[in-house]
Amino acid sequence: MALPDARFDPLYTAMYGAADNESFPVPAVDLTQIDPEFLRREVSYSTREASGTIIVDPAARYAYLVLESDRALKYGVGVGREEALNFPGEAIIARKAEWPSWRPTPAMIQREPGGYGPVKDALPGGAVNPLGPRALYRHH
Repeated sequence: MALPDARFDPLYTAMYGAADNESFPVPAVDLTQIDPEFLRREVSYSTREASGTIIVDPAARYAYLVLESDRALKYGVGVGREEALNFPGEAIIARKAEWPSWRPTPAMIQREPGGYGPVKDALPGGAVNPLGPRALYRHH
């Protein structure tokens, strides 16, 4: 099935448009820079998990919100490098955060002290924070 051309689809231009009702301005997403495969869409998805469950495939960089009748909303997501390579299995979302702060790991600071050292104590939530406007934190 061919994916829609998001640049001209009113559903996607509205979905990924600017959000001016946030604590920090969120500009519209330039849809020409996004692989259409990572845009939010409803897909066929057979699982035994209950409706409302979020399933993350960190290696593929997708999250699925399980719906009724073998359907799900599929989202492209960002995951940490270690998570993509070493995710251990099932986990519970223990915390959700709006405009979360971010702190580089000691290994990141050691690898790139000039880039990460200045924010070693944390980068507050905002437009330049790599986590973006929302984050989910897991607990196994």
